[in-house]
Amino acid sequence: GLSRAGLKDLIDNSIVKGYSGLYKLKENIIGEEIEALPGWGKKKAKNVLDSIEDSRNVSLERFIYAIGIPEVGIGTARSISGIYEGNYGELWSDVSDLVKSGSCEKRENLVGKLSKARGVGNSAANSFVSFFEDKENFFLVKDL
Repeated sequence: GLSRAGLKDLIDNSIVKGYSGLYKLKENIIGEEIEALPGWGKKKAKNVLDSIEDSRNVSLERFIYAIGIPEVGIGTARSISGIYEGNYGELWSDVSDLVKSGSCEKRENLVGKLSKARGVGNSAANSFVSFFEDKENFFLVKDL
């Protein structure tokens, strides 16, 4: 896998720019650059690239949990994923509509929808929505 130190190496050497840059790495182009980093090598570079590729196929609940939304633990993430039946596209459609419109009504509707799920209280639903209303968070997740 990729440790924090490994990620720091990639960022410090301008191989990636932030988390979303990890998903833009191309094995055949970047692999040699990664291998050349001090303390790296062919095997470590391949393992990192493989683990990044594997992370593309994570369930919606694990993705929601992994992005670190305050008040959204694994149980809440599982419940939110359940609302959308694990469908990234449907969740992203609701989030995108909210952010693009900036509408208080859409916000209330989404908080209400999330709050109806088992184990998702009003506080966690508001935290989830607030997380995506922050444009920096929205675009960070969108770029993933």
